[in-house]
Amino acid sequence: MRKIDAIVNAAFHVAQSGFENISKEVQQDPIGTLRAIPYIGPVTAYHLAKNLGMCTAKPDRHLNRYAVAMGFLDAHDLCRIIAENTNEPINVVDLILWRYIEQNPQH
Repeated sequence: MRKIDAIVNAAFHVAQSGFENISKEVQQDPIGTLRAIPYIGPVTAYHLAKNLGMCTAKPDRHLNRYAVAMGFLDAHDLCRIIAENTNEPINVVDLILWRYIEQNPQH
């Protein structure tokens, strides 16, 4: 029931603010704007921003654990360094790493 409440509240928030306004705000401050939506937490804000095409990593527990084990500060740091060295967008690096970790849970 909580997820349904979250979806309804998010839809209400977007309807009240207006889709055009929310869209502009997301372009200017993706994480801050998404965090202002009820029930959207810190990790979900990054996940949603990534799904909306923003160049960011989703700092979920799996990717963060993997990054720290490899000597990076967090998922953002890992994905940023790889992105800079491969000329791939951060969200693409995030996706590739996430799929690798999903398929190779022992790593």
